[in-house]
Amino acid sequence: MHTTHVAVRRPVWPFAALCLLIAALVGLMYSAIVIDKGVRAYATGESLWSKGRKDAMHALELYLFSADEQHWLSYQTGLAVPLADRAARLEMDRHDFDEDKAFAAFVAGRNHPADVLAMIRLYRWLGWHERLHAVVEVWVLADVHILQLEALGNEIRRQTTAGNIPIEQLRQLGEEITRIGTAIDPLETEFAMRLGETARWMQDVLDIVIVTAAMIMLLLVVYIFAYFVLLH
Repeated sequence: MHTTHVAVRRPVWPFAALCLLIAALVGLMYSAIVIDKGVRAYATGESLWSKGRKDAMHALELYLFSADEQHWLSYQTGLAVPLADRAARLEMDRHDFDEDKAFAAFVAGRNHPADVLAMIRLYRWLGWHERLHAVVEVWVLADVHILQLEALGNEIRRQTTAGNIPIEQLRQLGEEITRIGTAIDPLETEFAMRLGETARWMQDVLDIVIVTAAMIMLLLVVYIFAYFVLLH
């Protein structure tokens, strides 16, 4: 008497679901790394931005009262940092965004080339979100004052090369430099504060999503083991 073995058709969906979850988890881990690296890079970039504009303002003030070309060159070098970062931001906002141009602008702003891609991806991926958008709004406001500083520098340069500036005019121009610095100082503090809050919120969300995905994946593994090993 022969025993007939009936092939049991086992469901494929648990394996497919497990593969999808693994892929999703890897993607989430990659996103978490990019976001964390991007936030850290922006924090470093803010320090470089701040140092550049302070160096520029100090050098411009020295140039105003001395007409020393070395101070003018130092002013241009310092101001180049926030202007380069502004160029990168404007490029990232474009519909026909050119990553190479944004990359070059960030590098010109003294950001480390190894960090720039994370900065670009964070901005492009999440720049629309209200929390990160609030950070960008502060950046935009600060850039308004940077453009004022650039215009003021050009005016000081014009008047200096044209001849001696009256004492009263020197005082007014010096006060304008101080006014711009006073306007930028709280924006730098606010940028750092909002960036820190956004970083903590993003990390909390990513932690919850990754832990949830990992728990679901673990349950699937247990199900597959129980169904295909213990019950058959």
